[in-house]
Amino acid sequence: MKKLMLIASLTLSAYASSETVKGYKIDPENCLAALSIVKDSPGLQKFYLLALDVEMNIFNSLTDYPDFSLIDSQKMSMNSLGDEVVTEIMLSCAEMYGKQQ
Repeated sequence: MKKLMLIASLTLSAYASSETVKGYKIDPENCLAALSIVKDSPGLQKFYLLALDVEMNIFNSLTDYPDFSLIDSQKMSMNSLGDEVVTEIMLSCAEMYGKQQ
């Protein structure tokens, strides 16, 4: 667990200042796609509550409904990246959208 937290913190610090992760812009649609993958993946269940919290913050911050066809398209694209990259994207989204009130 300590190793996982170290990897997560290093990844977060490396990508927190960037606006893209592995070519994916950190925006609401891409974040919602990555968060959906995290919530659906049995291997990433340890991040479920964080993903749910960030997802709710994104939905609460939007003034209009997101483009769900774009989210589905991004989700299909991200599925091929593997859990590690999706986790990196999710952590960057958590940094950007996770601390809203």
